Amino acid sequence: MDEQQKQQQDMVVIFSYTREQAIADGVLVDVSQTKEAREAGFKIPIVVTAGAHALIEVPEALKGVQDYKGRLWDTLFLAAQAFLRSRGDKHLVPFKVIYQTGEGRVEILDLWLCFNEHEGFTILLPEEY
Repeated sequence: MDEQQKQQQDMVVIFSYTREQAIADGVLVDVSQTKEAREAGFKIPIVVTAGAHALIEVPEALKGVQDYKGRLWDTLFLAAQAFLRSRGDKHLVPFKVIYQTGEGRVEILDLWLCFNEHEGFTILLPEEY
């Protein structure tokens, strides 16, 4: 056993915060069971951080013109396509999504799809990593 392994073995966890707790607290939004997630091809759990989810929500000015399910579908589909097309390390895959932010205004946003084989997928903003 090398020195680093010995140090890690001696570490004591003083606090842990599970994915389930983050979902219950609203820090993560579980979209795994949505029709949009299934149609986009996600077969394992997928969550969206509260920060990224706030951008998926339809702005007041666009209610009636756009809907949440459409914006969620766009996000999940683009995330899935980025993951499938990525080469090399699939732990963290960047992708872009275009959201309409107001009448005649759009914004191109950078999002990341993070994959953890034990927990599933997480969509987040780059600054949340």
